[in-house]
Amino acid sequence: MTMHVFYEGLAPDEALALEQLAKLLYELRENRQQILAAHGAADEAALLAAIAAGSVAEHPGYESYLSALTLSATQEAVRADLKTRTLALNGAPLAADEAAANSAPAAVWLLEVAEPLEERCGECLEHPVEVKQDALLVFIDGGVRLEARWADPDAYAYRWTWGEAELCLDTAPRPADAALGAARAHLHRPDGSVVPAPVTVPGAPPLENLEALVRALADDPLLGSHID
Repeated sequence: MTMHVFYEGLAPDEALALEQLAKLLYELRENRQQILAAHGAADEAALLAAIAAGSVAEHPGYESYLSALTLSATQEAVRADLKTRTLALNGAPLAADEAAANSAPAAVWLLEVAEPLEERCGECLEHPVEVKQDALLVFIDGGVRLEARWADPDAYAYRWTWGEAELCLDTAPRPADAALGAARAHLHRPDGSVVPAPVTVPGAPPLENLEALVRALADDPLLGSHID
């Protein structure tokens, strides 16, 4: 493998690690920009505002919003890691305040949820959880395929298929709806109806919500028994 002149003088493993981080940083930036451009949004805040105003469809707009936020947070973490490694190789570690800021998690990382989810729900899973740049793919016994996205404990979207049925449980902004009342999360059912979301609790840790949903879907893929 030919290394860029920037990596000359570095040990091969150090150079490879930096090159891989730089490549990942580029991919994250490009993927985020493509997601936002697809909806004509300059940034995540503009996309969310467009969803709330109805000028962008709630779905897949909200999934795109969460994906863009996840890619942005991951991009910042990778950039900080790249800076730390580069300075350390040059004998100039980060100042204490910068190191503390860079070590603080910007979000609940997908990787930090995938492994404990498998440990907690292994008996409900058909395959290991797949970790993508912007989502987790969870394969649940009975043929349920779940895509999980979140930006924080109050902002999430769980979309799954079971045979021909497709459902989505999320916290996207919606117009006032008497059927939903004050519910902060709602469920899109296969018949097109939207009802207050069962199982998950906005504000709860993502791992707890995802574990509860996986177990519920393993028992009842349409969640009919969980809806009043």
